[in-house]
Amino acid sequence: SSEFKIVCLLENKDFINDHGSSNYSEDFATAINAYVLDASNLRSKIRSQLTAGKFELAAKYLFIKYFTPFKGKEFYTDVNPPLRAKEVADAIARAGNNASPQVMAIVNSIVSSGK
Repeated sequence: SSEFKIVCLLENKDFINDHGSSNYSEDFATAINAYVLDASNLRSKIRSQLTAGKFELAAKYLFIKYFTPFKGKEFYTDVNPPLRAKEVADAIARAGNNASPQVMAIVNSIVSSGK
């Protein structure tokens, strides 16, 4: 999909952990692992980053949420509410739309599809 090509072009400045920074495949693997096994903490980390004007990890999360076989399923939402594309888009707007073009493409694709 075109979204997959876009996520491959992310600047890879924000990682789930140091192991993910070794290469793109490890980054994606650690992101999926955290998405499933540590979802609540991951969403907390992302929300802290959104407040700080950092959006790449949120884009990775949304990509995993909507463009992988999870098809919108999130885990441990009873502890920490789901992360919505509109929440990320609103944070980007509050920060003056300073997200990278790749992040904007992922978030806008999801928002425009009504997900």
